[in-house]
Amino acid sequence: MRKIAVAFTAMTLALSMLAQAVPAAAAAGYDSAYAGESAFVSLAPGQSNDFQVFFANTGAATWTRGTNSQVDLAACLSDKVTCNAADPANGTWNSGWLSSARYATSTQTSVAPGSIATFKYTVAAPAGAAAGNYRFQGDLVLSTTGEKIHPEGYYQDATVGAGAGAASLSGLNPTAGTVNGGTSVTITGSGFVCTPSFPAVTFGTNTAAVTSCGTTQLTATSPAGSGNALVTATNSGGAASN
Repeated sequence: MRKIAVAFTAMTLALSMLAQAVPAAAAAGYDSAYAGESAFVSLAPGQSNDFQVFFANTGAATWTRGTNSQVDLAACLSDKVTCNAADPANGTWNSGWLSSARYATSTQTSVAPGSIATFKYTVAAPAGAAAGNYRFQGDLVLSTTGEKIHPEGYYQDATVGAGAGAASLSGLNPTAGTVNGGTSVTITGSGFVCTPSFPAVTFGTNTAAVTSCGTTQLTATSPAGSGNALVTATNSGGAASN
């Protein structure tokens, strides 16, 4: 009897270890497979960008928006296990998500078995975001219950660079234009930062369209307006120029 008891105990332990090694069962009738994602992004504070991730419907049920079979992309914590939970470090990046713990549902109204679903959401770097890497992790869940479809540890990264310094303006050519706007003005100076976006140029309180950018020269099309106007250029994430 002792040998049988030992064997039974060993079997129980083995089964327990196997159970821990196998991921939790997905929602009945549902399954998915990761199929790709858009590129990671670099942002300045105050900028936003879209992320996209693609999953194949490899289950038996059709995913239909607005019904009990809707499938969502849920936010997960850094442990890659706890989902339907907002990461405190990323909560202020929410820009039109389904909720603080759900990024998005499929862009397609219906995703049949064998088809690819697209999940798209926007991240916006807060104005005071510190330089560094911010990771957005997630997994697919059944919308009504929050059950995971097929845990795979999806993530995408947004990197915030150090804030740009202020540019310095030294000249404008020409120095006058039409009241209706539309004059091409060459702005010379130093410290212009052209990536990830061109500096913003204003004539007084009106915004000009910047058409070209270099480290010492900008070209902008003047907006409509009359009278004298102060011209400024503001690098993305930086302070306004002189």
